[in-house]
Amino acid sequence: GLPLILRQTDRGENFVLYEDNSTVTFTCDRNLSVLNQCEHWFMDGIFSICPKSYYQLFTVHGMYSLQIVPLVYDLLIGKDTNDYDIFFQQLLLKYDYEPESILVDFESATLKLTKSYFPDAIQIGCLFHFGQCLWREVPSLGLKNKYTDDGNFRMNVKKLMALAFVPVADVIKAYSFLISDFDNEDNPLFNYFERVWVGQKKGRGSRRSKPKFSLQLWNIYKRVIHDLPRSNNAVEGWHHAFNNFVSIKHPSITKLAKCILREQSRFEVDIERLRAGEPPKKKKKIYANLDARLKRIALT
Repeated sequence: GLPLILRQTDRGENFVLYEDNSTVTFTCDRNLSVLNQCEHWFMDGIFSICPKSYYQLFTVHGMYSLQIVPLVYDLLIGKDTNDYDIFFQQLLLKYDYEPESILVDFESATLKLTKSYFPDAIQIGCLFHFGQCLWREVPSLGLKNKYTDDGNFRMNVKKLMALAFVPVADVIKAYSFLISDFDNEDNPLFNYFERVWVGQKKGRGSRRSKPKFSLQLWNIYKRVIHDLPRSNNAVEGWHHAFNNFVSIKHPSITKLAKCILREQSRFEVDIERLRAGEPPKKKKKIYANLDARLKRIALT
């Protein structure tokens, strides 16, 4: 097991919420109190820096005073419903959390469990992952060369992704308008897009079957106009930096716990700074301008 020094924060708080053969959850009462104050949550998994007996390090971040901070770190042996189940049960012992939104990837177990444990929260699929799903489908349907050579087709694929920025009520109308621009040979891409994202047409009317992922899950129009993050990029950025800090693949659990504790110390300072009323770290100008431009376009 972990030595006592790796089970406590710098402030002497217990830092292991729960552990058994399938999971170890690192967090403390202070973090959970902050999480309870956060209206917007972000969840994602990181894989390469897990000890060999685990599958992923699943992290929960909260938006605190406009800054996204890591608050819970959970080592899991898998990614099925049972693995996440234990984690969420332990997390909910402390507070009756009421997040307004939870941003996740399109992993079915995560979606199912977050919906089950936080039924009133708005689930949002990460825009970046939505785009990745779409890009991956192009080569797998044999359309890679066409995407490279045909500028019109390339633009139309990007327009499919841009449907995420259209108000939910207008998505189907915009999609119907968009497909009239494609060639018949692109049908496999529509079949995929309809099956997974917008639903397939039923008969001659406007009715559609239920898609794999609801429009509300992948649509980010409201996030754009309310100045909320569209993707897990802040979390992915943290993962990248944390990966570099750990610096080796599949470290021992002792090494990983040391690295997590170092992150905890760093973010405790950030949280105290924000609590004292200091402004959050400024976005880079290029991203702030992009956000403003997207919002302007969405509102026109």
